[in-house]
Amino acid sequence: MKLIHLIILATLLSLMPALAAQSLFSKTAVGIHAGNQSGYGYSARFMGEKNGFQATLGAVTWGDDNVYFPPTMYYWYDREYDAYPAVVDDGIDVPDDTLVTITENGRLNIANIGLNYIHILDKFDVLKQKDHGRLYVMAGGSYQYYRQTVFTKDYHWVEAADSLDYAHYETVNDNDPIRDSVLEHRWTVGAGLGVELGFGKNFRVALELPITYNWERRIVMYIPQIGLYYYFK
Repeated sequence: MKLIHLIILATLLSLMPALAAQSLFSKTAVGIHAGNQSGYGYSARFMGEKNGFQATLGAVTWGDDNVYFPPTMYYWYDREYDAYPAVVDDGIDVPDDTLVTITENGRLNIANIGLNYIHILDKFDVLKQKDHGRLYVMAGGSYQYYRQTVFTKDYHWVEAADSLDYAHYETVNDNDPIRDSVLEHRWTVGAGLGVELGFGKNFRVALELPITYNWERRIVMYIPQIGLYYYFK
């Protein structure tokens, strides 16, 4: 993990003692949250009269640990793999690339954690229920562990042997595909406005619109975040 990632994480963790000193744990909620700044997954909120803290944790995996590569790929199938445009040689179409490497994605693993500070600006009534709405600012960020397994295999161009055959690609050898993985440490920090709307005594919906800065060095605006929470009495 790069130094900037450690600085961001340490800064977010340093907020916890200050928040706890302000009756942070007077209201506790659990639920789910989704957003670039907040992270994706299970979430918990610890709210006081003016300040709060949110932690989000999630993980997901999908895809295969083994990917199938056909031994033969005919000319028509080749369009997916950028071997075109073809050139014509003595009336026979020949692809520009007579040796190609085919790449297929395997299993994807993602885990993320988000830590955010909440400062309540105002409270308002929702459906005639007193103080069931909150307007707040939210600042913090999330870190995502991203690992994609990638398989590759080499194919070479084979001309048709006779009139009953077709020109095609064949695997260079019968060896197993080469397996590799792409690992990225993705982070997002940001701040923005949010509202929390209460329905009934315990359930609340959070809607947020942050401005974020991420690992790609991009500033992103107007991508909303949403959360659903159950507040304990």
